[in-house]
Amino acid sequence: MMNRIRKIRRLIIRVPKDKANFVYYLLESHEGLLFHTTLDNDKQLGYRDIEMNGCLSLTNEINHLLEEMKTSANIEILSDQIITDSRDPNSI
Repeated sequence: MMNRIRKIRRLIIRVPKDKANFVYYLLESHEGLLFHTTLDNDKQLGYRDIEMNGCLSLTNEINHLLEEMKTSANIEILSDQIITDSRDPNSI
């Protein structure tokens, strides 16, 4: 069976440290919309960088969440890319 090559959306956002818990709460409350992880950085910095990955079919929902986070948590989008995810769907 041929592997299906899928495209996913990868974002990296910068969150002020004092708003990070709120952003994590928003991400958790939208379970299944995006998979996220905190990127390593100096704990003394005043921000957290978060990588998020999601399906292209959920672009409208992701955009809505990003706008909500921009307004309520003053996030900055550092990167917004469409990438190829070529993992074997049978291995997931």
